Amino acid sequence: DGFTELERRCRIEIAQRLRMARQAAFPLRLLVGGFSVRVQDACCSIESDRRRILSSIAKTPEQEPPLESAHYDEANWRLRAAFAQVGWAKGGGGEPSAEGLHAVAAADHATDWGWDISFWHDLADHHLERLISAIPPHARTLRLRCFGTHLDMDAALASLGAHLPRRLERLQLDLSWCSRLGDEGLAALAARLPQELRRLGLDLHRCENLGDRGVAALSARLPGQLQHLQLSCSGCSRLSD
Repeated sequence: DGFTELERRCRIEIAQRLRMARQAAFPLRLLVGGFSVRVQDACCSIESDRRRILSSIAKTPEQEPPLESAHYDEANWRLRAAFAQVGWAKGGGGEPSAEGLHAVAAADHATDWGWDISFWHDLADHHLERLISAIPPHARTLRLRCFGTHLDMDAALASLGAHLPRRLERLQLDLSWCSRLGDEGLAALAARLPQELRRLGLDLHRCENLGDRGVAALSARLPGQLQHLQLSCSGCSRLSD
């Protein structure tokens, strides 16, 4: 399409900032209300529709909906986590919402989790640390995109390794163009990779402080059950041929 990789990613930044501006107008009181949502308490203009929807969620389509159900709990956790992920830093800047982070930390039933903090220039290292500490312990899939971040990714990867769920099966990290990622961070992450991990994707394109020692540490600590590895280290000038 005639665009370089950096130009394509800059278009993503523009789209993200437009989304942030749109989300900034969302009333905070409604957002906070989403952190305590309970589908079983929801109202509907037609009562029969409410019962049918709840019966479907509870997986009892031929019966009256139960008052409580484990399936309600699962739906509630997913909804609360969705609100939290959108609202933790409302508008894309400033301190993360305390309510949002509490909801993230409580949403330990989530199995598919992800953040994209690319181009969020107002973020500080302690923001990322708080997000990492809120990773649900039961997550099976984790995706983190930090393209071009100015944050201390050596410290972030050490923290991420300490908080990776033990039963994690898939980990996808886009750390390309991270100027503060080096051998220590990659080695710290490699040392804590879960043994049940089956798929690992690492985009380290243009991480110019990354060298042979970090990649060797990763190679030595790959989990025995790993079935798929996708590793990109193009443009890492400190790596030997």
